[in-house]
Amino acid sequence: MPQDDAGRLPEQPVPGRTTGPPALVPSLSIVNCQVFDGVSGELTDGPVHVVDGRITEVGPGATASADLVIDARGGTVLPGLIDAHFHAYGIGLDCSASSPAR
Repeated sequence: MPQDDAGRLPEQPVPGRTTGPPALVPSLSIVNCQVFDGVSGELTDGPVHVVDGRITEVGPGATASADLVIDARGGTVLPGLIDAHFHAYGIGLDCSASSPAR
């Protein structure tokens, strides 16, 4: 098979995959996982159901069916978690200057 100048093989199409962003499925369930709800402070066993991109049910009482089921056996799901991590380079933040000395 021909390679480019860096010795890489040409990209091959993956059967069933299209180019561009993935399409949203109407509903999905993540099952066989532990769920951290951010409220109780403990992990619970149970599914997470999502419909039209929104979380609709979480935890042991959730019973909805779904168009796509993801088996997350052994994993932990944190529904609704927003990663607020950022790097504030060059904007002059000095958190220690605003904290009163004790």
